Amino acid sequence: MEADVVVGFSMGASVALEMVTSGGFAGPAVLLGISLSAKDEPPFFRAIVRLGSLPVTALAKGAASMVKRIPVSAERQAEMREDLRRNDPQHLRHALDEYLANAHLGDGSGQRVLPPERGTRTDRGHDPGGRP
Repeated sequence: MEADVVVGFSMGASVALEMVTSGGFAGPAVLLGISLSAKDEPPFFRAIVRLGSLPVTALAKGAASMVKRIPVSAERQAEMREDLRRNDPQHLRHALDEYLANAHLGDGSGQRVLPPERGTRTDRGHDPGGRP
C-alpha cells in the first residue's frame, strides 16, 4: 500500500485495524470511533441492521442528507452526496451484517493482538490489544 498513515472512522476504523493486524499495512494508524465489540455499537444501530433492507435504505438516505452539516465547500458536499447516492442498499446491508457478525466474535479485545511496539491507541482511551 502506498500510504504513510491510515485513518479510519467507525467501520473504517475496523477496516484500518484489520489492515494493521493482518500485516497489510505497517505504518501508523489512527482509529476514530472504533467499536471493538457489538456492545460498543448503539442499540439503535444494531436494530436497524437486524430489521433489514428498508431501515438500511433510510439510513443511507439519511447519511446523504447529513452532508450539509459538514464544514466543507459546497462542491465537496455535492461530491460526498453523490458518493453516498451510489451506495447499493443491499450491498450496504450485507456489509453491515458482516460488520456486526465480526464484532460478536470477540470480547472487545479484538481477535488479533497488535505487537507492543505498535503502541496503537484508540479515541476510546484504550488499546485494541488490551494494554492499558
